[in-house]
Amino acid sequence: MAMNVTVDTLLDRVKDIAPILRTHAAEAEAQRRLARPVIDAMLQAGLYSMSHPKAFGGLKVDPLTMFRVVEDVAYQDSAAGWNMQMSVGASCFLARLPDEGAAEILTSHPTPIVAGTLFPDRQAIPVDGGYRLRGQWPFVTGSHDGHWFMCLPQIMDGDQPRGNAQGRPVQRFMFLPADQVTILDTWHTLGMRGSGSHDIIVSDRFIPERHTAPLFPLEKPGTAYQCPLYRLTVWVPIALLAPVALGIARAAIDDLLTLARTKTPTYMGAALGQRQVVQRQVAEAEATLGAARAYLYATFQENWDAAV
Repeated sequence: MAMNVTVDTLLDRVKDIAPILRTHAAEAEAQRRLARPVIDAMLQAGLYSMSHPKAFGGLKVDPLTMFRVVEDVAYQDSAAGWNMQMSVGASCFLARLPDEGAAEILTSHPTPIVAGTLFPDRQAIPVDGGYRLRGQWPFVTGSHDGHWFMCLPQIMDGDQPRGNAQGRPVQRFMFLPADQVTILDTWHTLGMRGSGSHDIIVSDRFIPERHTAPLFPLEKPGTAYQCPLYRLTVWVPIALLAPVALGIARAAIDDLLTLARTKTPTYMGAALGQRQVVQRQVAEAEATLGAARAYLYATFQENWDAAV
């Protein structure tokens, strides 16, 4: 996978696996987790490796390319788009780890999938060589499919959170293998059921220092991460949340348009698509979506150009 790929190449790969994503969407909703063929298809297409450095077989594409790919995957299946972008975003934080720790994680599987949550207020206790981690985390996207889990606990000094110079609690990113967590069957929701965002419990596990990194500041990315992508720090993972919404909105409008061409409401003489009120509301939805999409891409293009 360590090759130069274009956005068109990746979008073609999404198009190729689109039937798989669509076919298994209902199964994911019913099972409350992604279907294995969907994960395998996205792995084979290299989508999970978009933020991995090339030194470890990743694609290391620019953020705008990531956005386009995530948007197209979410158009086909919201849960698949959400889970894939979460792993891609979480993998960006490996740039903060010591070289040895990042290498261990990136070579643990052909393409490691990172599941995680940034839910606050859980605790890690400093010990020799690392930390003891414990707590229960909700909203852990892709909990059944991650090879590694990422969390962001507070560092404790005795019974009190450690504070920084501004008096705020000190937090560290921590990565631990999937076999060190227990998944609780808690994800009973109405929406995004297929994301499998269950709770996890960590029961007093040791996390070596090399698998952790401070939330702030990022003074120097790791040796394999010396490029503009990783100098954007937290902003790529944060911005990756937006293309999922864009893809879902695009699919919703397109589904409405398909329905409107054929559906004639009860007691109405014309098809839904011929009604002026429907045409106006669809136009407003198109304008809202188009404006949001243009704002995201134009704004992040400026940020990317500055980082380059």
